[in-house]
Amino acid sequence: MPSDGVGVPQDVLRALYEEAVDLLEQARGRRDERLLSRAVELLDRCADATGGSARTHAAALSALDVALKTRYAWTGELDDLRRAARAGRAALDVAGEGGPDRAAAMVNLADSLRVLAERTGDDAALDEAVRLGEAVDAQGPTEPVLRVVTLNNLGLCLRVRFEAAGDLADVRRAAVVGQRAVDAMPDHYPDAASVLSNLAGTHQTWFERTHERSALDRAVDLGRRAAKAAPDGSPSCAAILSNLGTALQIRCEVTGDSADLREAIEVGAAAVEATDARDPALAVRLTNLGTAHVTRFGISGDPGDLDAAIRALERAIENTGEDDPALAGRLANLCVAARLRFEEGGTASDLDLAVTAGRGAVRSRRSDRVTSAGHLSNLGAALRARFRLHRDPADAEESAAVFRQALDKSPADHPQRAVFLSNLGGVLYEYAGAGGPAAPADLATRAVSAFREAAELPTARTRVRVATAAAWGRVAAERGDFGTAVQGLELAVGQLGLRAPRELGREDQERELAEHTALASDAAACAIRLGDLRRAVTLLEQGRGVLLGQALDARADLTALRRRDAHLADRFDEVCRGLDGATPGLDRAGAVPERRKLADAFDSVLRAIRALRGFETFLAPPAFDELAPPPGAEPAILVNLSELGSDALVVAGGRPSRVPLPLATPQAVRAQVSVLLTTLEAIRDEDTADRGARRREEQRVLAVLGWLWDAVTGPVLRHLDVPVTADPGRRPRVWWIPTGLLSFLPLHAAQPMDADGRAEEGGALDRVVSSYSPTLRSLSFAGRPRQPGEDSLLVVSASGVPGHGALPATRREAERLGRLPVATTSMTQAAATRDRVLAALAHHSWAHFACHATTDTAYPSRSALVLGDHDDAPLRVSDIVAARLDGAKVAYLSACSTAQGAALLPDEGIHITSAFHLAGYRHVVGTLWPVDDHPAGRITRDFYQEVGAGGGLSAEAAAPALHGAVHRARRRMPDHPSVWAAHVHVGV
Repeated sequence: MPSDGVGVPQDVLRALYEEAVDLLEQARGRRDERLLSRAVELLDRCADATGGSARTHAAALSALDVALKTRYAWTGELDDLRRAARAGRAALDVAGEGGPDRAAAMVNLADSLRVLAERTGDDAALDEAVRLGEAVDAQGPTEPVLRVVTLNNLGLCLRVRFEAAGDLADVRRAAVVGQRAVDAMPDHYPDAASVLSNLAGTHQTWFERTHERSALDRAVDLGRRAAKAAPDGSPSCAAILSNLGTALQIRCEVTGDSADLREAIEVGAAAVEATDARDPALAVRLTNLGTAHVTRFGISGDPGDLDAAIRALERAIENTGEDDPALAGRLANLCVAARLRFEEGGTASDLDLAVTAGRGAVRSRRSDRVTSAGHLSNLGAALRARFRLHRDPADAEESAAVFRQALDKSPADHPQRAVFLSNLGGVLYEYAGAGGPAAPADLATRAVSAFREAAELPTARTRVRVATAAAWGRVAAERGDFGTAVQGLELAVGQLGLRAPRELGREDQERELAEHTALASDAAACAIRLGDLRRAVTLLEQGRGVLLGQALDARADLTALRRRDAHLADRFDEVCRGLDGATPGLDRAGAVPERRKLADAFDSVLRAIRALRGFETFLAPPAFDELAPPPGAEPAILVNLSELGSDALVVAGGRPSRVPLPLATPQAVRAQVSVLLTTLEAIRDEDTADRGARRREEQRVLAVLGWLWDAVTGPVLRHLDVPVTADPGRRPRVWWIPTGLLSFLPLHAAQPMDADGRAEEGGALDRVVSSYSPTLRSLSFAGRPRQPGEDSLLVVSASGVPGHGALPATRREAERLGRLPVATTSMTQAAATRDRVLAALAHHSWAHFACHATTDTAYPSRSALVLGDHDDAPLRVSDIVAARLDGAKVAYLSACSTAQGAALLPDEGIHITSAFHLAGYRHVVGTLWPVDDHPAGRITRDFYQEVGAGGGLSAEAAAPALHGAVHRARRRMPDHPSVWAAHVHVGV
């Protein structure tokens, strides 16, 4: 500051100082730039004045430090920030050692130096800021407010220094010091929101470096507390909301919880809206919002999110100075968004923008920092995308070189290192596939090594570990190295359940798992090629039906545990029932934190159970011997569909055997499914009303059944040496467990065709009684002993629901069922509501539904039976799964497509029929596609005639009864397979 000035009496100087401080406080409270400039003007006069006390002079200089720093925060004028630091240093010089206000001046200067370091990359200023904060802290207790400010600022300085240099000790200390600041806050502390938000940011930074999930949850919790504590209209409110949005967005990236992302975008948009267009912080908040939109694109696939992201990021960059260190991160984010838009179907200009932005990020002033590793990786990904477009080897080689630079700059245990390795492996693999004389011969081998290193990095995010382990396995398999391949794929399968943790809502779980279709099948195919059939079976069981497995975990037999520790058994049951109940209530407020709390409780009680002697493997993935049907039981047939080779694994007599299925390639199955679904749609269409058209469509369905016989069912039944027999009582039982899109095809109805395309005798219906099961484990669950009890039948009929077509045969169907030799309860039309039906199911061992059904192929847990209150309260798969019906025996679903799952998630076996199976029904009858009302009614009548032939209802006759009813329907209408091949039996 100037050394010569105007002499001012002490009383005048003091009055000027007090007026300036009052104006400063008013200005900050109102965000009034005119008042702030007047305060700076008065404090400048105080700073230039001579005379008066040193204490007043020092206080004025320190206040000038604060005022100039505030004006910088509002205008972004760097000269104000530099002047603030000079004023702060002058304040210390005037105050002298031991001065009464020296501590406050040190804290103010430290904060200015921190902001200056963030703006300019001045490491020396940052180190000085830390030293000043540590010196004040070392002085011991001070005035309470100053104590909080000291600790809060010191925590921020330590966090910023960690972000610049990467020393973990700094961020550890930042968390400790920040918590001390929170603990030191007096009641009604006016800036509590900012202190909480700063500590939240430190925990978020700690998570990003260590991948400790508890730190991320702590960041979100503190961020929410900060948002709640911020007074309406507070200048800090926008910053707090933006910070909370970033923490929520990161947590969504980790867990896949879309509720977090919805909240992140809401608070991020609110933060941008609340920020003045001239505020330098606007760029930060636009960046945070743009990043959240990029994340949402990854979930929704909506290109509009990428457009919104690019608009926000470009606007943020426009508001960022060329010498601002934050420019690199903003350019890197724009690089990502532009590349994704190109890959989504954008133009070459998007790719040019991505490469340009990526290069700009790498060239930034802090390009030698740890954070630049991420910028390098983003540039590498853009170059990789350009290589895929133009096939220029130079792009592939530069991309790989850039990824290696990113690896060189990242610590060995950094979570993002796995991403860099994954990207390196990807470009090496693609370069190898492109071939050409410039491509080194060992590229594929190096790609496998990169994928493997990424997958085995314990700090990597689960999403990255699963993806890279799958890539490791599949690339190795392509090269014929099945031993290496099965190691990678087995690791991926073992991690798959972590992609759909119990804390997520059901739809989020389904979306996460849909990214890894065929993973278990590919793993099993590799094991089969190594001759390890038992391992293949266990891999299929572990990697398919993940959500089904979670539900079965919740229904584990607790008899032995209850004998050992009744309290622990009760607690486990309580938590599991809570998780069941949390699933249907996805839309109600508080569902997300409730699920998270219950998921944590599940993990805690599971650890406690496994700590008991003899229970170390409680709920561990079952071994083959636990899965296989016992010796003497009839066979279960896992039909594995894989690009690496398709096979049937016949599990019988306690051991598996293999039936190669060379015709059942994934491409061939996909083609048959397409033909079947297209044909069935045509049959339902009015254009097929004439007999000739209908006959041609039915012939196409017969052709699908003929292909199934040649490709799958025929080879399996020949392997089992099952002969044709006219006696239904001599046809053995088999259980089909199809994988992938095979679950859409009627394996049970396959039959041979002659050279002229006519159906021949000797198909599956003439040899075996077929049933289906999603997994071996669910089959075992359904076969558990049940307590005997009196049979009763619940008949639910809803044929006149608004918005759905009439079902004229349902009334007659319900009347016939009412004459069965069993106690019957009927619920019809508007009286058949979701809640009433769910309550009644618990009191009836048999259930019959005659109604419409809706199938959601994107989110199968939304599939529902259409009851009287469908518009307000649909009876969805998630509701049915949550029921625990210990006395349930048979459910007959006389409704459309109740056994049809989701094409994007076929291996989860999620549909209405499997939901009833999981709810406790040992036998469930459903349909793979819609069937005409009257033929379906005839099959229903024949089924009940057979199960009721002995004077009551025989649940054990369910599978043979359905088989007989379908067999008779085929005999009546052999050329109309659409009316008899759809019905399936699921269960024991």
